[in-house]
Amino acid sequence: MAMKKLPRLAVAPSGRPCFVDPTLPDFSLGYAGSVIALMLGTNGKVGMDVEIIRARQGGFIHLQQQYITSGEKIWIDGQADRLEATTQLWAIRESVLKISGLGTSGLQTLRLLPGAGKLRSTVTPQVETISAIQGEIAWACSKSPTLGQLNYWLMDQEENQLVNITAEKQAELKESASYLRFTSNTPIQTA
Repeated sequence: MAMKKLPRLAVAPSGRPCFVDPTLPDFSLGYAGSVIALMLGTNGKVGMDVEIIRARQGGFIHLQQQYITSGEKIWIDGQADRLEATTQLWAIRESVLKISGLGTSGLQTLRLLPGAGKLRSTVTPQVETISAIQGEIAWACSKSPTLGQLNYWLMDQEENQLVNITAEKQAELKESASYLRFTSNTPIQTA
């Protein structure tokens, strides 16, 4: 179904943008530098994040370090590029937190287990995430309850239209050393 005009948008109480019409899909935006990513979900909630790997310094790195668990640190230390690995985990974290609309205020509700491909969330107990590094960009997309079939589209600026690149992207991801997939079916137990 093609639309000539963008449907009306609203901001949920959590601060998350959404369509006014509840029959329209959930969406999430991610942007970094000149890269813009959009994720649409036909059912459930979605979260998308994009990060430039070497763009953030100082206070941001300190914020990241506060929420890195010992398991994440072990995994990061085993990677060839620690900054790339840290940024990728941050993109994963942000994409999951966008589903609930908590943003960075929900950092303590999420635990990543990269060695096992698992994540635990007290807020979004069923979620699936994929992530990869492409050049200097780390990206992650998450969906609750599960991702299901993903379709990838690229804007062809010469033709001014979207081109479906799903087959090419799936093949590229299968070959990518940075491709990560996380699943969660059990929430973190809180005291």
